[in-house]
Amino acid sequence: MELCNNFKRTISIYILAILLALTLSLNQTGDRVHASIIAPPAQELVELPILMYHAVFPNGVKRIDYSINVNDLEWDIEYIIKEGYSPVCVAELIEYVKGRSKLPAKPILLTFDDGFYSMKELVLPVLRKYKVNGVFAITGIFCERFASKNNIFGYMSYHDVAQLAKSKYVEIAGHSYDMHTLSAERKGMKKLENESEMDFEGIFKEDVKKLKIALSQISVDISSFAYPFGYREENADVYLNDLGISVSFTCSEKIN
Repeated sequence: MELCNNFKRTISIYILAILLALTLSLNQTGDRVHASIIAPPAQELVELPILMYHAVFPNGVKRIDYSINVNDLEWDIEYIIKEGYSPVCVAELIEYVKGRSKLPAKPILLTFDDGFYSMKELVLPVLRKYKVNGVFAITGIFCERFASKNNIFGYMSYHDVAQLAKSKYVEIAGHSYDMHTLSAERKGMKKLENESEMDFEGIFKEDVKKLKIALSQISVDISSFAYPFGYREENADVYLNDLGISVSFTCSEKIN
């Protein structure tokens, strides 16, 4: 992608698990959008770069792995705009896939995982300033157990998420209710070695249902879902679709 090659500073320093190389091939033949390459149909295909951010720190705070300072976020967005890219939201992608609307000439997706409080305090003002869209993937248990506005690693409460969602530049996505873990047994939303598909489906759907119910209580509905750490199973998208979620994102950590 030209976007990757022309960065004078390697943007992957600031972006978490590298999703710059990942593109969505969108077509007008169905209702579902996958973060993978779909065999080209006769209809027009659109390549969509996806940038995935996590922690965003105030300027002057030392960065750690998988973090970015807000001034560097602004630099990224300024560069993206200068190169002619237009940040879109998932709703626009769904409408395009259904054949009901068109996308800009160079669409791009800005995503922000986990639901850090800085998304409300630091990221939203940047989106407003540049009039661009962002997709925020929320982890339910983080909102309930680790909500804090006084800690740079704190998370948004559901009340904060509700306020964030009111912005026309914001779209809320799911990131599991309580499966954002890397335990000795289960990695993210992967099936255990000796777990039956039926048992896994029940656990998977119960987790997503809990998140959807919690978000519905703040009048937020989700149509997209980011798998924690990128872990997913073969039938995971089917289970999401059963629950009314038609867009999923995964990732792999590698040189783009």
